Amino acid sequence: MKKFFALACALVLVAACDDGDISFNEFNLEPGDAVNCTGSNIYYRVDGTQAYILELAPSNLIPETGENGEFIVREVTLSSGDLIYRAYSSDIPTQAGSFFCTDIPPTSPNITEEWNATGTIAIFSDKNTNTNGELIGYTHTITLQDVTFTQGESTIVVQDRTFGNITTGTGISFNFTTSEETPVLGCDENELLYRISGREALVIDFPAGVFDNTSGSIDNIDLASAEDEFEMYLEYYSGNASESNICSLIDPISPVVEQRWRASAGNVIIETTESDVTPGTFNHKIWLKNVVLTQTDTNQSINLAELLTDEERQDQDDNGVFIGTYVTN
Repeated sequence: MKKFFALACALVLVAACDDGDISFNEFNLEPGDAVNCTGSNIYYRVDGTQAYILELAPSNLIPETGENGEFIVREVTLSSGDLIYRAYSSDIPTQAGSFFCTDIPPTSPNITEEWNATGTIAIFSDKNTNTNGELIGYTHTITLQDVTFTQGESTIVVQDRTFGNITTGTGISFNFTTSEETPVLGCDENELLYRISGREALVIDFPAGVFDNTSGSIDNIDLASAEDEFEMYLEYYSGNASESNICSLIDPISPVVEQRWRASAGNVIIETTESDVTPGTFNHKIWLKNVVLTQTDTNQSINLAELLTDEERQDQDDNGVFIGTYVTN
């Protein structure tokens, strides 16, 4: 849409755009990132005297995978006001947030034209990883698939043109890979098992009797089939978590859970051995294999292995991700 009206629908030719059948071919924003108004669903791009403002609900930026594991292209129907084109009397300043993110924008430069869009946009998502190979977020490329801009009786149709990229984080990490000596702790009050790492907590509610004090035994719990008996959550708190956050029958006032991810698929493997040092004490080593974590509020899903570094993935054995040892007598 670069040179949006200067090239295709200047004021002297605006009548040519009245029939709504014109396929507009000059939407040529250079590839780039859309800017988010902090704390809102507003994204914008600026090109000289022109601006493109998009309102997009966060749910539309949750990646969804198909059966082959590839991201599904999401199509979103725009309502009037969701996407706006504006032309200004002069170039918009580089720090443009005050024009699009405040209730009372600056008076200069002033708006000379405004067009509202309806139609369909498509969202193509891709993964972002850091130098260690950990999944850290996503890039969502927004394309105007079939959009009609309207001003009064005039219309312009734009098809298959890129609006820009929106980057989002995962909102999740996993800091529980460990050595054999790292304990998985238990609660006396509610029989939950847990590990804590700063503001993150891994909380496990095993089926009754799962820890059989038989040396050499191996349990393999299928999370899908044991859904009614087994629960495991990765929780993120507003501050550093403590034992009372997990074990207390009355939740502390602070910190509070800000995110909760449920283990929705995969396997938990438990290998039991009797201690050579203290006979009658049994060590239950716990692994997570092919586990998928799903955020309880949004249903966004992430494979646990993607949250590990390349080195951590290479260090895994056939049992998956080792998270520690629970000790019983």
